[in-house]
Amino acid sequence: MTFDNPYRPAADDGYVPAPFSGRQQAFTRLYGYLNDVERVQAFAIVGRQQIGKTAFLWQFNAVYGDNYVGVFVPLEAVPLRSEGLWLAALSRQIVTTLAQREYTLSRVPEVIDDANRAWFADEFLPAVYHAIRPHRRLVLLLDNAQLLIDAVARGDLPQDTFLFLSDLLQRDAQLALALTIDAEREIDMATMQPLVGEVYRLTNLTQEECAALLPEGANAEVVHKATGGQPALVQRFAHHLLRSANVKATSAAVYAGSQHEFRAEWLRIPRNERLALTAISSLLYDDPLQGIEADAINKWLVETDYPLDNTAINAALRSLEYREILTHTPTGYVPAAGLMQRWLLENARLESVVQPTPRRRWLIIGVVVALLFALLLIYIALSSSAPSSANIQPTVTLVGTP
Repeated sequence: MTFDNPYRPAADDGYVPAPFSGRQQAFTRLYGYLNDVERVQAFAIVGRQQIGKTAFLWQFNAVYGDNYVGVFVPLEAVPLRSEGLWLAALSRQIVTTLAQREYTLSRVPEVIDDANRAWFADEFLPAVYHAIRPHRRLVLLLDNAQLLIDAVARGDLPQDTFLFLSDLLQRDAQLALALTIDAEREIDMATMQPLVGEVYRLTNLTQEECAALLPEGANAEVVHKATGGQPALVQRFAHHLLRSANVKATSAAVYAGSQHEFRAEWLRIPRNERLALTAISSLLYDDPLQGIEADAINKWLVETDYPLDNTAINAALRSLEYREILTHTPTGYVPAAGLMQRWLLENARLESVVQPTPRRRWLIIGVVVALLFALLLIYIALSSSAPSSANIQPTVTLVGTP
């Protein structure tokens, strides 16, 4: 017998809705932004990959009800090759959303293929505001806004794109904008000014949020310890729990389906952070109950060819904690997710951290060449000191006469 499993087993499921839990603080902050008439900038949701930024935007209309019309815009699926294409796609997405909510669109102009700013700002948007009535706000929900940044940097969109959007927010009280951006691109938000105002960072789910997300009867404490509250891992755990109540088998299945993500995370982080994680995983292998701080990591690395001082180690630990790869307990630092800790124990090795630098490679090549040259000189010297067969006189045997 087959049944529908609503949970997402893979991180690459694309824009597929799934059970949702938590984020109440984020919704409260966004609600405050929407209700403050003094705020005329965009609300930005920042988070690393698979933290639930898209899922958060999907919940907008369900959470805020009739007073807001949220238009979800997946920028990955929007042509950003020119401003005309971008504005036309945005307009079509707005019309589609209004049609789904059964608003009357008789006064909304037909979307033109190569839209322009004057048409969008002075004809299209005013008609949309009229269709949804003055007491409602149109909220554009732009997912993966780093793609807009890239389009502007390439010159596909005008350099003043973000200024144009900011002017629209200041001019039209019925318009609001919320966007998501990958944490790796957070520094690039400076190029979006003056558009972005408040910034909210999504983090891992709490144990209580995990409990609300999991199937009935699931052990939230065990799942939270294994996943660290990472939404993608919790979804995968829930997916397998529906198929089998055996926690051990479920954990093995989740680990098998997550190893490529752990490796991708490992490759994304800087060298010093990988060194710190390698030291931590080795120390935990030797003594799972010990407290691990910067001094212990320092002592372990001193015995390798890649020591770090405590300043560099502390900086790496803070960054890993900020990324939620590590968590700090009363006994010291440990990986936030038990499954990630298992992967580190099996895969975190110094040879996977440090590759020979060009200078180091040339030094090795130089040593090898010098040794070969020395061997050649020795061979020549030995050859020259041996008697030459050309100078050897034949032996003459005198035979006496009888």
